[in-house]
Amino acid sequence: MAKRLGVNCSSKYAFLAVAEDGVIVLHEPQRIQPPPGSEESERLSGFYDHFARALADLQPDEVCLIMPENDPRSRRTHSELEPRIAIETIVRLVAVRAEPPVPLAVLARRTVRSRLDLPLKGKLIDLVEQVIPEAVGKHWRDARDLAALAALAGTG
Repeated sequence: MAKRLGVNCSSKYAFLAVAEDGVIVLHEPQRIQPPPGSEESERLSGFYDHFARALADLQPDEVCLIMPENDPRSRRTHSELEPRIAIETIVRLVAVRAEPPVPLAVLARRTVRSRLDLPLKGKLIDLVEQVIPEAVGKHWRDARDLAALAALAGTG
């Protein structure tokens, strides 16, 4: 029985979705955020601990991290991009430092489209219902739904 954890990060959260044998199943937690704190490094350290506990509890065979939409017209600043990149980096570190390490697939959206036989045109978010017709749990639209696609598109 293959169990994959899909992860889609924003600047504030890591949204999680679990696929078991090709079906998205409801689980907890559905999202994790860095805990409140006065200093950013302390918050990220707390996020590391939260995500490590979730990974240990869920025990996936693979973590599937979906990368952001590639928009060459975007002119986002470092301060806008940094929070998401930090959360994605911690997800990657937790997976490789787990005992035993959990295989990690970092998936471009084009790869997700290809593996799920989705069209190349349009935004991926607009194609979710072709694969998963109904929302599974909370925080679905443009959050956990993309994590679910990543989980379904994993390599395992």
